[in-house]
Parts: sequence; structure tokens; C-alpha cells
Amino acid sequence: ASITYELTDTKNLYATVSKGFKGGGFNDFIGDATAVGFEPETLWNYEAGFKGAFDDRKLVVNLSVFYMEWDDIQLQADNPDTPFFDPATRNAGSAHSQGLELEGLWLPIETLSFNAGLSLLEAEFDEGFLPDGTTPLRKIPRAPEYTGNLEAKYRFNMTSRLKAEMSLQANFVGPHYLDITNISESKVDSYEVVNARVSISDSSEKWSVSLWGQNLN
Repeated sequence: ASITYELTDTKNLYATVSKGFKGGGFNDFIGDATAVGFEPETLWNYEAGFKGAFDDRKLVVNLSVFYMEWDDIQLQADNPDTPFFDPATRNAGSAHSQGLELEGLWLPIETLSFNAGLSLLEAEFDEGFLPDGTTPLRKIPRAPEYTGNLEAKYRFNMTSRLKAEMSLQANFVGPHYLDITNISESKVDSYEVVNARVSISDSSEKWSVSLWGQNLN
């Protein structure tokens, strides 16, 4: 279910509630009747936000906040009691994630644009243990505490038949874990990546030539 309220022709507020479902099954890789089963997973998602354009659509801002709640969340992990099925899918109880996302676009002049984005996230298990039965589940893997990006793009005509575009982009990723064990070896520290690109094309964009560089920082 969702609802939208128009503040003006270019600005609105919205809210949405949705439910997701992932079916259960068995870790039956070779048709073994003793395969370990797992229950269905359900997810409730709550989101509210604002979308708006200002200054004759030269500035666009989108903001959203969200909360997600899992029941019987499914995960894959090695289990010392069932090595024949590893990595096996199992249920870990409940979990949640909450955060906000902010996006912006600014067009100060027709040929120049700036993009920016920021996401803040908390994603954690509320209950459950690793297959060893004693170590509690903590952080949901591959869920950085924050991500962000900045991009500047400039376009201009070189001649009546050729045009060019130059862009510079920076991406930021916060600390996170790569697997559910949350051991130090699986932790990824925060990092940044800077990329650049220059492109030349004909006015009809039938062809283009690009030069780019990645990981320039």
C-alpha cells in the first residue's frame, strides 16, 4: 500500500508499506531424503520520503527513510553438524535494517551538472546464532554503514560536428563485513574510489571514443 501527497506540481511526500516473501525448502543437493529443511522468510518494508524539484527543475532533491523487518530470515552458512550439505540454507530468526537515502542533482548551467548521493544504514540480526550454536549473529553481511557518491559532468561542443563530455566521480563505502561470521578477516574497512572519463562523439552520437581512468586516488 502507498500514499502520495502533492505539495506542489514539483514536490510531493509519499509513504509506502509492502510485504515480501521467500519460500522455504530443503538443502537437497543430491536427492537425499534426510536433507535439512528451512522455513519461509517474510519481510515488511516501511518507507516514507520527499521528492522535489526547485528553480525550474535545475535542482532536484529526493529524501527517503526506511525500516525493514525480517522474520525467519534465510542465510547460508557452513554447519559442522551437516558438512555434507555445506554451505546450507537455514533460518536465523528476526533481523532489521533502517536508514536514510539522500539524492541530489544540480544543473547550474545547461552544460554542467553535479550529482550527489548519501545512504546511511544499520542492518543487524535481532536474534539467532551461528551454526556452532554459541556465537550470536550480529551484523548482516555486505551492508555498509554508509555509501556515498559525488559526480561532476561537463559537456561542450568541440566543433559543429563533434562534442565532448568530461566527468569526475568519487565513491565512498563505509565499513562492513563480507559474511555472517563477522570475524576480523571478513571485515572491510571504509574506502574511497575516484574515477574520471573523457568522451568524444559525433553530434548525432552514432559513434563515440572514450578514455577513462579508475581507482585514481
